[in-house]
Amino acid sequence: MSYWVDYTIDGAAVDSGEMIFGGSNADKYDPDTVISLDIVPGIWTHMGDSIVVDGAEIFTSPALLIDTGASEIKGEQAEIDKLIAAVTLDGQLPLSPDNPDHYAYPDLVFNLGKTSDGSTGQLVFPPRAYFNYIEAGTDQGKWQIAMTVLEDLGENSLIFGRNLLDRLYSEWDTTPRARRSPGKPSGWHNGSSLTRRREDMSSRRAQNDGRPGAWRRAF
Repeated sequence: MSYWVDYTIDGAAVDSGEMIFGGSNADKYDPDTVISLDIVPGIWTHMGDSIVVDGAEIFTSPALLIDTGASEIKGEQAEIDKLIAAVTLDGQLPLSPDNPDHYAYPDLVFNLGKTSDGSTGQLVFPPRAYFNYIEAGTDQGKWQIAMTVLEDLGENSLIFGRNLLDRLYSEWDTTPRARRSPGKPSGWHNGSSLTRRREDMSSRRAQNDGRPGAWRRAF
């Protein structure tokens, strides 16, 4: 199964996207940017290489739990404190800016998986990918950092979801393994890859203020 969606920009909701069962749409991504991931069976977790902010490695070999329903990056208190300190330059930048483009927030860089030539893959997410724009309610029009504490997740572990995945073309591939012996349940073989979405995929992409296009991930 594969899918892509457009993400909102400054509250301008975009009802566009596509889900395909049994294939993918090659017109919506750049095949030269595929990053393959190994997924821990059963829990959709990839053991990344590192997470880097402003040139400093803040996580080494993080466990990255992929949750398409999560709208924030989640982790234990220590992990979230470390992330927030890194992207706000130790508190010099606000957690709720009027617009993240008005401040010098650093990119959030995930080093993970493998590219087609066997080198480590890299996903670079600009500040808007780790801030949420509030589209309704009393805080409508404000921005909020998309990082929150989730207890008992485990040390050096993070959940990331649609705030990052909306920028990817995602493809999920789950293949059951053959039973090893009678009476034992079959296992699952899970794999993934990531690619950048094409810049000309829609009129929304042209309005993206020069920011990087989304990426594709495959499972």
